[in-house]
Formats: sequence, C-alpha cells, structure tokens
Amino acid sequence: MNEQSIARRYAKAIFELADESKALDNVAEELALTREIFLRTPEIFSELTSPTVGRDQKLALIEKLLAEARFDPTVANALRLLAERHRLNLLPAIAESYARMLDDHKGRLHSRVVSACPLPQSDLQEIARRLSLATNREVVMDASVDPELLGGLTVEIAGKTIDGSVRGQLNALGRQLRAS
Repeated sequence: MNEQSIARRYAKAIFELADESKALDNVAEELALTREIFLRTPEIFSELTSPTVGRDQKLALIEKLLAEARFDPTVANALRLLAERHRLNLLPAIAESYARMLDDHKGRLHSRVVSACPLPQSDLQEIARRLSLATNREVVMDASVDPELLGGLTVEIAGKTIDGSVRGQLNALGRQLRAS
C-alpha cells in the first residue's frame, strides 16, 4: 500500500471521529495548522520523522506541542497514534486528504483563477457565482496573477482548465497554422 492511500485511510478515520463529535471544521483547522507548523519548522518535522529518533522521544515532543496548543482530542490522539506508529511523515498528506473530504462533505469545489492583472473582487465573485451555477456546488476561489497571459484569464476547476487567455488563444492559433 502506498503512502498516499495510507494517508487517506488515516484521514478517513480522523474525519469519522470528527464527524461523530461535531468538530469537522475545528479538526480541519487544527490539522492544517499542524501541517503548517511542521512545514515551516523543518527541524521539528525531521526530528519527528527521523528513524533514528525513538518512539518515546517523538511522543514526548508531540506531548510538548499538545500542551502548548490545546488541540481537539481527535487531533491530539491522531498525532499520538502517528508518533507511535512512526507515521508522522504522513501528516501533510493526511491534512490534505482530510481537507478534500471536508470539501466533498460540504459540497465545495476549489477553483484557481489566473489573470494577466489583478481582478476586482466583484469580478471574482461573479466568476465564482457562475461556476457555482454550472457545478451546483459552492466554489472557493484562489486568484493569482501571471502577466505572461497577456490578457484574459485561465480557470482551473475539478481537474479541468478553461483557457481564455490571450496567450492561450495565440498558442491555439499557432497550432492551427502549423497543422494546415
């Protein structure tokens, strides 16, 4: 079994426990926070994931983190379990899988909009509204700027890309000219 599927299994178990205790959003925030802490402090993450560091040392470090942070019991117990089973290296993937499960549970889709220049908030809201109508789901937007698009924008949603950029149109025109 690969690490991604193992991470999904842990995330599913955490999700079910969080759902039972009506703490889905709180657990999502705490998992994301823990993931960020681990990614921003690689020295702690490497110590917690190192095979040369013993289980008791890892548990002691986790307990210190838990004493300072006051995590939901579901997250605290998950961190302890991951430390005991030498699986703390899976925490970033578990947090991502859990977030996807929560989005599915709440009927949310994430969309990435890239434009040549910053878009007004009203335009982003209109794009989100139209995508929500098209997908029958709530759409959460992530906007960024790429001046190389020259104009227009690209939208990524549900694994698909809609390219309405000038660069994309020029590339398509070039392919058509080469083909003829």
